[in-house]
Amino acid sequence: MATAGSDVIQRIKTYALPLAALLLSGCVQYDWYKDGASFEQKERQVLACEAASLKALPPNFQTSSQSTQTTGSTNCEAGVKNSCGKKNKVYTQTDYQSSDVNEDARWVLVKDYMYQQGWRQIEISH
Repeated sequence: MATAGSDVIQRIKTYALPLAALLLSGCVQYDWYKDGASFEQKERQVLACEAASLKALPPNFQTSSQSTQTTGSTNCEAGVKNSCGKKNKVYTQTDYQSSDVNEDARWVLVKDYMYQQGWRQIEISH
């Protein structure tokens, strides 16, 4: 059973490498801008938009699985009667992954809410 800690670790593993590559590559990034607005106003507006998007599209985690099967032979197991020479034994491994199917749509809502409040995205370079 997955715990909140393992979910965080999995997300870090999933996003850390691509994020590091993006930051190191010098690619263009975007930030929100509104004439006369402070950094604090921007942060409050982003949080309000994120909260509204969570209300509109709450997390919907769905689990998918992928199974792989391999066929092999076993060696004799010490002390196990009739364990020698079992051929064509099928071994199955199943990997599970959980993802929030509403995550991308929530980001679209956040952007829409920000635009409705007079904010626009501008390119920034690091």
